[in-house]
Amino acid sequence: MLTYCCVHTTARTRYQVALCQTGRSEDLDEALVHHAFSLRVQETSYGPNHYRTAITLSNVALVNRLQGRVELALEQHLDATERMRIAFGKEEHFRVAVCYNNVGKVSQVNDAPQFYLLTF
Repeated sequence: MLTYCCVHTTARTRYQVALCQTGRSEDLDEALVHHAFSLRVQETSYGPNHYRTAITLSNVALVNRLQGRVELALEQHLDATERMRIAFGKEEHFRVAVCYNNVGKVSQVNDAPQFYLLTF
């Protein structure tokens, strides 16, 4: 059952990411519900510091950023970055670089360059 649930939530999450691109409020609300559910399932099945869990947390942060909750999105992107660093045990991994890039997108203008530089 748990495996089916994970596969289902992963597929549903990918669908919700596509909905996020529309920018419609109702799509974003629905996407946030599914991302949050997927995050809970993945934290239970994979653990909090698995790379898939970190990716889903980044998706939650994306929706929050699109809905204007920038502070929350920044917290979530920073958390996802730390989880990704733990998952791979190093900073020099492309998935960690993607997380730093996401942090740079939501950081205040003065802070963004330091996170973008970490992606190289």
